[in-house]
Amino acid sequence: MRQRVHAYCVECTKEKKGISLDALSMRLDDQQPASFSEFVTSKDYPLGDGFEPNSRIYRGLRRHRIKDSKLTLDFEESILGSRVIYDDLTETLIIKDLPLEFKQRLKPTSTESDDPT
Repeated sequence: MRQRVHAYCVECTKEKKGISLDALSMRLDDQQPASFSEFVTSKDYPLGDGFEPNSRIYRGLRRHRIKDSKLTLDFEESILGSRVIYDDLTETLIIKDLPLEFKQRLKPTSTESDDPT
């Protein structure tokens, strides 16, 4: 869904046209083309029939940014399921193919001193 919304926003930006709520709804679910539009209007979101695309906002659709007081995660949507894997049953997140620099930083430091004196 996020990719569909992003693609539509990029298309509207390139064509210099506003985002139509009905057209966006159709792209999200062509079987029930009015469902998203009806959802938005039922929640009283102040969108009207459409709005102007803002690239700073819709670029965020391609990323996941999660932050709490002690942890920050930021990754592209495209690696979810391949390099970043969430297991709902165990509530764990697995990150694969870490960059070498990051792996080195995570290695435990030796308790022995390198200084022979």
